[in-house]
Amino acid sequence: MPLTTATHSLSLNRKAVEATAQTDLDELGTPRNTRAEKFKTRSVRREQIDEVANQEPTGVGQTKDLSYHQEMAELYCRHILRGPPTVQIRGLSHPTKE
Repeated sequence: MPLTTATHSLSLNRKAVEATAQTDLDELGTPRNTRAEKFKTRSVRREQIDEVANQEPTGVGQTKDLSYHQEMAELYCRHILRGPPTVQIRGLSHPTKE
């Protein structure tokens, strides 16, 4: 469709055109877009995971507890290796009468 006129009313702000690039976000480490924000979030999470993994166990209930490792090994076999779930069959025990 042909235009009736080629004139326009767009006017540029000269100060904005001549201004330098905005660098304050870079200096503060603020991401400029969603991709950079996701990347920063992932790197922070990885650092937190590494910090927790490098900590020494201090007692019962820590992530380096034996039962935790056994449970994680079972989940790994079941979900990653696609193996059948481990079933432990216990016999029925009758309570002792005193």
